[in-house]
Amino acid sequence: MSKIISGKEISLAVKERVAEQVKEMKKDGIEPCLAVILV
Repeated sequence: MSKIISGKEISLAVKERVAEQVKEMKKDGIEPCLAVILV
């Protein structure tokens, strides 16, 4: 049996989880950011 997944629901859950992790990091004085590494 197959299951249809909703990308919108998954992305919302990921965004909420990341937002919570960012809050925790900021509490500890760490400012999260993105970086690009070219190899």
